[in-house]
Amino acid sequence: MSDSGRQSQALVFGGDTLSFLAVIRSLGRKGVCVHVAGAVATSPTLRSRYVHKVHHLPSFDQSRDSWCEALQAILATCQFDIVIPCDDPHILRFLYYTSKYGAVKGLELLPVSILEVTSSKQRSLELAQNLGIPVANSHLVTSQAELASVLGAIRPPVVLKPLTSFDARDTAHRREVRKAFTHADAAAIGASLLEHGAIQIQENFVGTGTGVEFLASNGRILCAFQHIRLHEPLHGGGSSYRKSIPLDHRMLRSTEALVQALRYDGAGMVEFKWNLRTDAYVFVEINARFWGSLPLAIASGADFPWFLYRYRTEGDTSFPRSFEIGVCCRNLTLDFDWLKANARNSRSDPLLATKPWPNVVAELGSIFLGRERIDTLTLDDPRPLFHEVVQLFVTAIGAAQRKLRRRVRSNGIVRRVRMQRLERVLRRASTVEFVCYGNICRSPFAAETLSGGLTRAGYVSRVGSSGFHTVESRRAPEAAVAAAKEFGVDITEHRSRRVTRDIIEHADAVIVFDWSNFEQLSREFPQARNKAFLMGELDLYGPLTIQDPYGHNPGFYRCTYGNISRLIEHHLLPRLAAAKGGR
Repeated sequence: MSDSGRQSQALVFGGDTLSFLAVIRSLGRKGVCVHVAGAVATSPTLRSRYVHKVHHLPSFDQSRDSWCEALQAILATCQFDIVIPCDDPHILRFLYYTSKYGAVKGLELLPVSILEVTSSKQRSLELAQNLGIPVANSHLVTSQAELASVLGAIRPPVVLKPLTSFDARDTAHRREVRKAFTHADAAAIGASLLEHGAIQIQENFVGTGTGVEFLASNGRILCAFQHIRLHEPLHGGGSSYRKSIPLDHRMLRSTEALVQALRYDGAGMVEFKWNLRTDAYVFVEINARFWGSLPLAIASGADFPWFLYRYRTEGDTSFPRSFEIGVCCRNLTLDFDWLKANARNSRSDPLLATKPWPNVVAELGSIFLGRERIDTLTLDDPRPLFHEVVQLFVTAIGAAQRKLRRRVRSNGIVRRVRMQRLERVLRRASTVEFVCYGNICRSPFAAETLSGGLTRAGYVSRVGSSGFHTVESRRAPEAAVAAAKEFGVDITEHRSRRVTRDIIEHADAVIVFDWSNFEQLSREFPQARNKAFLMGELDLYGPLTIQDPYGHNPGFYRCTYGNISRLIEHHLLPRLAAAKGGR
C-alpha cells in the first residue's frame, strides 16, 4: 500500500516471457496492482494472475502521435507509483514521449547522457577500455574503404555489430549482431550493415556468456548477482538456459568501475564473455534495463524488480548480498529452438555454442536435484506456462503442415497443375507485382528486368514491386546495385515500399520468391491466393524458391540475379508476350 492508503500501482511495458513476465510477477506477489501494455494479444505473459489490466496502444510511429496520445490518456486515468519499460523499443518510445510531452511520474528511465553510452556499442566499449577493463580487439568502421582495410588485418571468424540494436524511427525491428566465417562473407555482411550507419568489427573471442546483474544508487552497487549461460544461440545472442554462480571478483570490480563512472542509478546488467579454459574475459555490453535472464535471479532470491520498487518508492538501500548458487532456469520456447540447432550443427566446433549430447543429458540432473526452474512456470502462477506449451504445440503442428504443403507443392503432378493455372492467370494479366521481404534486392531487380523486356518487345504492362518490411523508402544495398548492373539492370533509384491490400487487389498476378513470402502473403491477403505464385513455378523442373541474397557475398547476388533473369527471360516474358500477342 502507498502512504495515502491506496493500493500501489505499477505500469509495465514489454512483450516477452523473460524480463516482462518476471517484473509483473515480482511486483504482483508483493501486492502491487500491475497494469501492462505493449504485448501482443497472444503473449503468455498476459495470462498471468498478476496482470490487473491490459492497456492496448496503437503501433508506434513518430510521424503520428497516436501512441503518445494513447499513453497520455492511460497516465491521466491512473496514479502509477512506477512505470517500467522492460525492453529497448519501449525505452526509445518513452524517450520520444518525454521529449514532446515532458516527464512521466515514476518512469524508470535513465538520463539521456547515460543511455547514449549504454545503447552505443562503441561508446560503452571505449568507456570500458578507458577504465582498464578487458575488451575484444575492435575497430570502428564508417566506410567501405575502412571495411576492406580492417578485414585485411583480422583473421576470421569476424563479429560485425551495428552500433545500436534499434533505430528510434523503427523500434519494431532489431539490428542483429552477425558473425562471418570468411572474408567474403564479412565483406558482404559489413557492406549491408553500413547501409544503416557505422559498425563495429571485432575479432571473435571464444567464450561463454556471463552477466553481472545489479541495483545501483548514484554509482554505488547496492546488490549484485551473477549467472552463466548454459545454452546460447550458436553464433551469439540471448541465452535459453542459465545457471546462478558465485560472483567473480574481477568481473564484479569491472562492473563497479562502469557503474561508478556512469553514476548509474537503477537496475542493469553488464555482460561479459568468459573463456573457461584460459579464465580470460572481455566486456561485451551494458543492458540499461531489466535483462532476459531475470527469472533466474528472482528464482535464486535476487528479486531485483521488488528491490528497485522499494528503492524508488521508499528510499530503501539495504538489500541481501548473497543468493542461492547452482539454480538453473530454462526458457522453453527458446531452448526448443536451441536443441534443434544443436542437433543440426557440429558439436565439436569451439566456434559454435553447441554442446555434446552427453553434456545436454547430464544437465537434466538439475531437475532431480530440485534446482531446475522454467521461466514461465511458478507454482503460484501456472497459466503462462500452460499457454506457452499450447503455443509450442500449435507452432510444431503448423511447421509440420507447412512442410507437408511444401512437399506436396514440389510434386511433379501438382507442379504441372500449378503451371497451367499460372499460364491462365498470365494470359489475362496486365499488372504484375513482385513481392519479397525487404523490396530492396530480389523484387526490384525482377520488376526492372521484366519491365525492360516488355518494353523491348513493344508491349506495355504495369510491373511493380513491394515487400513486407515496414520501413519504406530504403535504398537497394550497394552489392545489389553492382550485381544488377552486370545484368544490364539499374536499381540505383529504387526505393522500397510496403505491400498493401490496394497493391495486391490491383495486381493481376503476384509473384513471390520463397516460402516465407508466400505464406505471409497468404495470411495477410487471403484474397490473393488464386493469383499468387512462387517464382520457381515458372520452370517445371527448377527449384521452387529463390533465397534472399541480402547480407551475402557478391557471388551470391550474381547467382540469385542470374536465376531471376533466366526465369523472366525464358519463362515469364515469353508467356506474357504470347498472351498479349494473341489478344
